Amino acid sequence: MSNPDLQDPIQGKIVHVYDGILEADNELPRWWLGLYFASIVFAAAYWFAYEAWGLAAYPSAEYRDAMAAAA
Repeated sequence: MSNPDLQDPIQGKIVHVYDGILEADNELPRWWLGLYFASIVFAAAYWFAYEAWGLAAYPSAEYRDAMAAAA
């Protein structure tokens, strides 16, 4: 299915060929990986702040308190 010596001028080394579709094994951009791992860290911090430790109030609770104070 794949030819180990197959090269593409743009993608580089071709790893797989299925039904005429060339598949290269490209690395992900560093900025994309940075955003991916930053979102994981943010999700963990958000969960700890709102669910585990209760350090922050839910937005619905803040809204309810603001409406009660305005009334």
